[in-house]
Amino acid sequence: MLDTALIDEEQVPVLNSVRKYLKDSGIIIPCGILNCIEPVQVDTENIYYEEDGHPKNRVLGDPKFYSRINFKKHIEETFNESIDIKIKTLGIVSGVKITTFTLITEDIICGPTPMLNPPLIIPVERKKVYPNDIINLNLHYKMGGGLESVRARIKNIHREL
Repeated sequence: MLDTALIDEEQVPVLNSVRKYLKDSGIIIPCGILNCIEPVQVDTENIYYEEDGHPKNRVLGDPKFYSRINFKKHIEETFNESIDIKIKTLGIVSGVKITTFTLITEDIICGPTPMLNPPLIIPVERKKVYPNDIINLNLHYKMGGGLESVRARIKNIHREL
């Protein structure tokens, strides 16, 4: 089992600990993950896993890949970065959706399923946005630290005239 962005399960501490026993020719299956983020309009004040279309949300921009983790290399447990996300549709951004894709091998990618990293909706302060706006979002979480470690905040919005 993998959790979205490796947030709510303790794969990272385990991988960082057991990797020293892996032979140079050894492989890890799955071999890694790719994380992407999308701005959404959603009516929730809590973090939710998207399941069967709930909570209802409206995507306001294209997915942006923001991290790739290779399980064969040391993984820094804390993620804390600013991410620029482009808006495509007029709306009220009130959350971001993180979707994780599992790299079974370098050539085989598995998208989210109900039991394998379903998309995670994280609320942010509500802001009106216009097409071509760029949201600068600070995203912070600890892999293996649980959902309570997640923080997302819009730092600013750049408007293209």
